Amino acid sequence: MALKWTEALSVGVKEIDSEHIELFDRFNKFLASMGPDKRDESLKETLGFLEDYVVKHFNHEEEFMDTYDYPKKDEHKALHADFKKKLNEIKTTLDTEGVGLGLIVETNRFLSNWLVNHISTIDKEFGAFLITKI
Repeated sequence: MALKWTEALSVGVKEIDSEHIELFDRFNKFLASMGPDKRDESLKETLGFLEDYVVKHFNHEEEFMDTYDYPKKDEHKALHADFKKKLNEIKTTLDTEGVGLGLIVETNRFLSNWLVNHISTIDKEFGAFLITKI
């Protein structure tokens, strides 16, 4: 099921929101291309995109945290590190075992939960702090 971006997910900082919207768009493209003849390539493409984009996005958020001395920056950065670790685990499984239905389901569940839960709670809290500083 596709994830729909709504203003309720907005953190109120244009730069961060636009990056979150891009993550939603890419996730939805991943879901749309899950036909049996395209799922291998789609998963590899999505993971490749995330490896690059997540580093850029997390670095962007973390620069704001450091610049404005966000009091929960260590906890937030630890969640980013956890995401990267899980992404690496998925990629390792892909490289060693190939694409299977279980890996696709795991990736789908992980990404959808992260996107909705992390943005709607952790990032929104950070956004509320950031709005008072910039």
